[in-house]
Parts: sequence; C-alpha cells; structure tokens
Amino acid sequence: MLLAMLAKLALATIYFVLAVLGGYGCPGPLPSAGLPQSGTYQEEIRSLPKQGARDFLVHVPSGYTGKRPFPLVVVLHGAFSTARLTERLTGFSRLADREGFIVAYPNGFGFLGLFQHWNAGHCCGWAMRTRLDDVGFVAEVIKFLSLRLRVDKRRVYLVGYSNGGMLAYRFAAERSDLVAAVAVVAGTVGSRAADGRPQWSMPRPKRMVPVIAFHGRQDDSVPYGGGRSSNGLPVHFVSTLDSVLFWARSNRCAWLPGTDMLNGGRVLRYSWCASSPAPVILFTLRAWGHQWPGGTETANLKDGLRFFDVAPVIWRFVSKYRR
Repeated sequence: MLLAMLAKLALATIYFVLAVLGGYGCPGPLPSAGLPQSGTYQEEIRSLPKQGARDFLVHVPSGYTGKRPFPLVVVLHGAFSTARLTERLTGFSRLADREGFIVAYPNGFGFLGLFQHWNAGHCCGWAMRTRLDDVGFVAEVIKFLSLRLRVDKRRVYLVGYSNGGMLAYRFAAERSDLVAAVAVVAGTVGSRAADGRPQWSMPRPKRMVPVIAFHGRQDDSVPYGGGRSSNGLPVHFVSTLDSVLFWARSNRCAWLPGTDMLNGGRVLRYSWCASSPAPVILFTLRAWGHQWPGGTETANLKDGLRFFDVAPVIWRFVSKYRR
C-alpha cells in the first residue's frame, strides 16, 4: 500500500512539473475575424453561473477553410491532468490534421490550473463535492465552437479518459441530443459510497448513442471488475461490463455480445448490436493497467499491444455516425 501511495504521489508530481512547463508560451485565442490558421488555440467561457471563467484548448486542423462544416471531437482528460497534457498524450490533434476534424480539450476544475477533476456525478474530487456543472460546461464548449467555427452539429463526438471518461458517459446520457457517439477509456458509469449510501446512477438517455469503450484487465485505479480503487477513494466503482451493459440496454441490444480476439489474443472485443445504428463495443486489453493505450505507452512493447493506438480506432468508429 505504501509503495502504491508513493507511486501515485510521484505521478502527481510529474503531472505538476509537466503542467507548469507546459504553461509557458500558452496559445492565444481564436482570431475575432477572418479564418484561423491551423494550430491550437486557448479559449475561455465566462457565461456559466457560479463557475467563474472556464477554459479549453481547440485545435483547428490543417485543411480547415471554413467552406464546409467539420466534425468536432471533444476530449476530456483524466483526473489530475490538463487539456495540454491530454493533447500530447492522445495524439488527437495530429490525427485531426490527417483526417479533417476539429478537436476541443476542456480543462476540469483544479487549483492554479493543476490537479483537475470533473464532476461525473459520482466522481471525483472537489468538482464532484461542489456539484460543479461540468455537463453544462462541455455543452457551452460545443455551443461556443459552433458559433466561432463551421462545426457539423450532427457530427459531434465525445472522448474521455478515466474521470473524463466518466463525465463522457454522463454527458452522453444527459445530453444525447448533442452527441453522435461517445468513446471512453478506463471509465465507468457509476459507483456507490463505501459507507453504504445508495449508488449514483445515470439517467437513461433519450436517444440511442453508439458507444466504444476500452479498459485494461489490470487496471487497479478503476478496476475492470468493479470495486475499490487503489487510489484510496471511498467508493466502489461499477464494473466495466456493467457499464457497457447500461448502454447495450439503452440501445435495445441483445444480451449476449459477439466476441473476437485481436492483436495475438491480447485484445478481446465484445460487440453488441454490431450491425445496428447504435452499436456498443468493448475492447478488453489483457495485461494492461490504467493507462491511455497509444503513443509512447505502447510504442516500445514487444507483445500484441505494440503500437496499439486507440485514437485512430476511436475515430474510425465514431466518424461513421451522425446525430
């Protein structure tokens, strides 16, 4: 337990240093007039009640001319992370330049722009304890960009990692009118307090939403099989399977999924409603923990997950759907 706590502290320290270093040379806002050049900009929203200013990054891809609407992908970082770190970690901006879509990276609530969390209803941190309206914030980000850039409102997609994945699930359930599909890495739909209080549950979405999820079997922060987190949070998380079954039921899928193995058996893919307008897909990653699959995390592996990059897999899935 002590070693695990020290490891978490070391990771938080690394995030702190990287976030501080990443703060130098912060990008400016989108131009008030004319066509923005390709690149990453920083914007701020002040219209949210009781929240003060909230900020986010937006990446305008190369090839954006404003002559046609572009899809929008909103990427939500994990706990203790930032928009800037998540842009680097996930590679979605590079992918956007190749594939032609806009990316937004909202920042959660933290202190001095660090140690940020989201209120996913059941997790995490100060954002949850103060019942911060992060669903409203993400909706405002989508609205803001739809007014400033040519966004295809029928092709707005939500991606979330860990605590950000939990918010992505919540947003898709509460605002299914805004998203065409959702992708979650290492997230869960709910949890119950360890002291016996009732489990927090999401509302049933008003429309079916295509869902793709990824989770490591050795994840001990948001355990694949559910239960207590190694982070010491006083909650029991809903399991990965129960999380995707929430969406399978919402999308009126048959109970039993189709299954197949990928990457030499290191990845097991479950598929519900595979040929319907709203499928639910789960990628189970064997021998994988609480990490974003891709980039430097998998580049040096010598097994079936070598170079497994989740961002292009997510884009190939979500880009097929329109609201």
